[in-house]
Formats: sequence, C-alpha cells, structure tokens
Amino acid sequence: MPFRDTLPTWRHYFLDLPRWAIGLGGPALQARMHRFHQGDLPPTRHGLQFLWGADADAQRLDEACRQALQVKIERESDAYRAFLPLPLRFELDGLPHLQEARRQSGPIFLLTGHFGSFYTIAVALQQAGIPVFPVARTVDDSPANPTPRRLFERFNYASTERRIGGHYLYTDFAGWMDKRLVAVCRQGGVVLVLPDLPRRLFASGRRAVTLFDQPATLPARLFELGHKYKARFLPVWSQVGAEGRRQRQLRIEAPLSTTSVDATLQGYADSLTRVVRQTPWQWMALPIIEQYLETPDAQ
Repeated sequence: MPFRDTLPTWRHYFLDLPRWAIGLGGPALQARMHRFHQGDLPPTRHGLQFLWGADADAQRLDEACRQALQVKIERESDAYRAFLPLPLRFELDGLPHLQEARRQSGPIFLLTGHFGSFYTIAVALQQAGIPVFPVARTVDDSPANPTPRRLFERFNYASTERRIGGHYLYTDFAGWMDKRLVAVCRQGGVVLVLPDLPRRLFASGRRAVTLFDQPATLPARLFELGHKYKARFLPVWSQVGAEGRRQRQLRIEAPLSTTSVDATLQGYADSLTRVVRQTPWQWMALPIIEQYLETPDAQ
C-alpha cells in the first residue's frame, strides 16, 4: 500500500490519539477520530439489532453506535495514558472477591473479554497491589495489518506492561502458548484471560456453550489448564465511564463453579451475555457477534 494511502492511519494512531489522551483535543478532533472508525458503524448497528430485536429503534441505535465509537477511541487512547506519569483513575467494585481468592492456594484466572478498556485491567489491579499476567495475542505481522496499526499495537503492549506487576503471556493465531504460563500457575499467580474469540479467530480446542440464548462455542484450553492446577475463576469486567476521559470502572464478580470445565465455561458465557446485554457498546466484538453462534443459519 502506498505511504500516502496510510497517512490517515498514521495520523490517527500517532498524532490524534496522543493528543486526545493528554486532553488537547476538542470536538473537531473527536469528530475526525469518529470518522476514522466509521467503517465500524454498519456492522455495529447490525450487532445491536441482533441483540435488541424489535426494541432497536433508530434513535437508540444511533446513540449506541456513537457510544461504541467513543469507547473505542478511549480504549485506544489508554495506551498513551498508561505511558504518562499521571495514573489512570479506576473505580473498583468486588475487590474482596479477588482478595479472598488470593488467600487460598493455587492460581487465579480472571476471565474477561474485549470489553471496555480491557488492556488496563492489569494496570488497575497493580494499583491495588495485585500483580497480573495477561494472556494476549501476538501482533499480527501479516500484510492485512497495516504498519501503523501494527506499531501501535506493539506500543500498547509495551506501554501497559510498564504499569503492571506481571508481564504479558503471548499466544498466536495457531494456538501456540507462552510456556511461562505454566510457571505462573504453579506459583499461584493471577492470570487474565480473554476467551471471547469466535471460531474464525481461534478454531481449536472449543467447547459448546449457550451464548445470547443460542448455541455457540468458546475456546476451552485455558479453562482446562486452570482446572488442572485447581484455579479459581472470577469474571472481571472493565467499562469506560460516560464522564471523564480518565474514568474507568472495574467490576470483579464472585468465583464461578469449578465442578467441571464445562460448568466454568458456561458460567463465563452467562456473565459475558449479561454484561454485553447491559452495555453492548462496550464490547469490541459487537460487530461480529453472530460469528460466535453455531447454528446453521449463522455460518
């Protein structure tokens, strides 16, 4: 791709986002960043219609789409905010659930998704004195991932890793997993997992669940590993606040059932269904929501 064709992408990731992060941007900059992501609007609107059905009136759809774009901008800007000396502000709810789990032996698997400002969950918990080891996908170095976005993704990992007590544990599109994960489990560490991946993005090791009241599947390998080491599994959800560019909420839920891998996986699917229905504009995967389903007409 000619360099001039990527100029808007360079500008978005390395000029507009840092300006927004430090508070220099106004309505004109915000509108330009919204236009940069305007290709997300049709599939986002379709995802909302899937969730809301007959309740998806035009005004409600327009407002939710606007919120989805803003959440995306705030999430991306947090890569720069994490690099600044001023800390991000987090409102923590449910921290006693995690503190109680840490008093027991064995690792803890925090189960989240591509929801809210998910890159800063480990940053928030480090501020509370809890080191976390997030499992993350390696950066896609294929030509399908433009160079400026690829460089931004690397910067995002480096920036947020500076603010956490642990370090990233990487996996790739083929299912390779950083072997340090086993060491973290054996040491009773806290692992952050984002298992809300559709089959198209992660095809192996999946198990059946009910998601959004329909048949679906989710990757189960990390659930199986956690069960092997007798982990506790706690859902945790980040949300970008409606007011204030630095406002972030983090809610930790009670531990899920560990009677079986399937029970834990379904508990996560139920939690994901609930939070997406409450604030769907926070979910990055909303535009591809139907890819999670395993019904014949959803393929």
